[in-house]
Amino acid sequence: MKVDQGFVFGEINKIDAIVKKFPFGNVPAFETDDGQYLTESNAIAYYVSNSQLRGQSDLEKAQVLQWLGFADS
Repeated sequence: MKVDQGFVFGEINKIDAIVKKFPFGNVPAFETDDGQYLTESNAIAYYVSNSQLRGQSDLEKAQVLQWLGFADS
């Protein structure tokens, strides 16, 4: 995973190459190793996490979603 340390909101996310990948200029934005694109911190966190962090049972998975919703509010 590569992190751009020179990111300046309102500038970098409006460059044509970035807008081509992320048309709405959403931040945070993440490009997977196979060229797929994700935005929104919860979706990115879910993608980069492991099964222990995502929950293993249906109840644990629901609890993870519950806490993500709580954190968003």
